[in-house]
Amino acid sequence: MNIKNKRFPSDIKIALVYAIIGTLWILFSDKLLLFYVKDIEQFNTISMYKGWFYVAVTGILLYILIHKELTKRNTILTELEKSKEKAEESDKLKTAFLSNMSHYLRTPMNSILGFIELLKGRNINDEKREKFLAIINEQSNHLLQFIDNIIEISKLQEGQTSIEVTQFSVNDLLGKLLTRFKTEIEYEKKNSIISINCYIPDNSIYLKSDSTKLEYILTNLISNSIKFTPKGEINFGVEAKKDGLTFYVKDSGIGISPERTKIITSSFLISDPNIRHENTGSGIGLALTNGFVKLLGGNLWIEKTGADGTDFRFTLPQLPI
Repeated sequence: MNIKNKRFPSDIKIALVYAIIGTLWILFSDKLLLFYVKDIEQFNTISMYKGWFYVAVTGILLYILIHKELTKRNTILTELEKSKEKAEESDKLKTAFLSNMSHYLRTPMNSILGFIELLKGRNINDEKREKFLAIINEQSNHLLQFIDNIIEISKLQEGQTSIEVTQFSVNDLLGKLLTRFKTEIEYEKKNSIISINCYIPDNSIYLKSDSTKLEYILTNLISNSIKFTPKGEINFGVEAKKDGLTFYVKDSGIGISPERTKIITSSFLISDPNIRHENTGSGIGLALTNGFVKLLGGNLWIEKTGADGTDFRFTLPQLPI
């Protein structure tokens, strides 16, 4: 943004102050001096010093005023530059998101339409029909979940998402998630290459918060860990702190590239644009996860990431009912 020609009111103020002070000094200082000094030589000497004094005082005042004005302008320019960079980055992210969204909408839709065409064939036995219907159902659920996430994050950005605060057992919630994901891993026959573990405290922990949104947060983080962990282990759990609870989800997967860690929780981009495999997601789920954490008054961050995996952590305070 070019503001070189933008005129600030302070410019006029500085000029007016300088002109008024100078005019008053010229009009009244000599008259006052003549009133007290009768000797012409003494008058000339004092008048000379008076001139230097005027130059020094006005110079200092002008320096202070101009320095203040320049500081203000530099601050404005810095803020404008930051806003410009933020807007450009946001525009890039939106463009990348729209490009990715087209891909993630088209892929399951093509699969659904393709298998529907295959079902129209006459030489389809019952076994193939069941297999094709299962694929259509799975892709339909993926598509529906993706659309639901887009709607939900739009509501979140518009401030239309509400929370329902209740008191619930964190131990029970973690236990339910452990059972669900163990069953999912066994069903997909991944239990021989991926192990999942949960740290559930011996003492019962109760939290006043939105249990549904907390379940979504943990579900999405654990699901991402499963997607990006070809083999190894996934650990999740909770640690009690003085000011609330700290949840974590750690895996031994492929990790997130270091240059992406700063924007991964606020963008709709995948963890690494160079990674294109069947498990790669759009990243919108992680953006929604981060939004839910903030909505509940917490903070989400990446504790570490690299070739040995990723460690996601987030805090949640005890919300009053």
